[in-house]
Amino acid sequence: MKKIYITLTLVLISLLACTKVEKKVTGNFTNPNGETELASFMKSIHDETVLAKNACINGEKYTFKTKEQTLFTSDAADPDKVASERYKIFGQAYLNALNTYKKASKTDLADSYNQMVGACENCHQALCPGPLVRVKKLYL
Repeated sequence: MKKIYITLTLVLISLLACTKVEKKVTGNFTNPNGETELASFMKSIHDETVLAKNACINGEKYTFKTKEQTLFTSDAADPDKVASERYKIFGQAYLNALNTYKKASKTDLADSYNQMVGACENCHQALCPGPLVRVKKLYL
């Protein structure tokens, strides 16, 4: 009788071990563990900033489509970091630079664009240095 229980237990464990567990991850991500809302937002901002850079090179202004306040409302891998005063200050500095870019004349466009990228670089230097190489490539 004891052998039957052991055999059934081993079979059950084998079946459970072979069961494939799928994680539901949407989008095209390079992070195997999925991606936070904040990381996705940052990628969107990066992609739009590339478009803004190309527009500046052509003497034009790009209109950002991403909702800027998502910077403060997205779920993050480290919620305490995003809730910190430092993050809020850096985030507000970025929004100020973005608004300056949006209002810039054609003669001030390149300078205001670089200031916006500088706001990104400052925050990433202080709080999340991983993407700095990508951020630095955004300068004109």
